Amino acid sequence: MDPRGTYQYEVAAACSGINSLITLMVLTSVYGCITFTRNWKRLLIFSLALPLALTGNVIRLTSIIVASEAFGRGAGEFVHEWFGFVTFGLAMAALLAVGHWLREPAEPTVPGGLSPRTA
Repeated sequence: MDPRGTYQYEVAAACSGINSLITLMVLTSVYGCITFTRNWKRLLIFSLALPLALTGNVIRLTSIIVASEAFGRGAGEFVHEWFGFVTFGLAMAALLAVGHWLREPAEPTVPGGLSPRTA
């Protein structure tokens, strides 16, 4: 309940973050397998799914409460409907930032676009 006792906050099963977790697990496994050749990097990228999903869901729920307390129930419902996209986008940005930090250097090429092994 809010402090005035006029509005009840409830986390329904559909809003629990499980959908985000499953989606992030799929995306991190595909991204890790496509981007990296070392298994420890793939595992690290995959292991980011849980903290990113949890953090995104906490930010989303906190934003709903803050918006509804500051601007009324309508603002809270607006944030509820649309802010999930923002938090998911932030999770993807964090994933890509870690992937950029872990990236493997490209093989040097010789003139003509051939790799040194085939030249």
